[in-house]
Amino acid sequence: MASGSGLTRTGMKGHELDFLVVQEFPGIGLVIRRPTPVEALRAQGFPDDWLDGIPFKGRLLNDRQKSELVGNSWAVPIAASILRAIFDAGVRT
Repeated sequence: MASGSGLTRTGMKGHELDFLVVQEFPGIGLVIRRPTPVEALRAQGFPDDWLDGIPFKGRLLNDRQKSELVGNSWAVPIAASILRAIFDAGVRT
């Protein structure tokens, strides 16, 4: 991918390209793009408004900050499955 496509930047690591959206536009063809924060939230199993209204340093989170937070999270269905398996196995602390 060319850096002019807006998908890469200097110093970007391969793992930062793991989740891209391929979308077809009539008359243009296929376009590869990063997911919006809402698309990323849905993919991880969170509600659409999960990060809305959260302040950071006196300002609401911007889309970049939301994307970083979602990207550093555990997918809700995966975490729930792991915890359910531990509970079902009778593991107690």
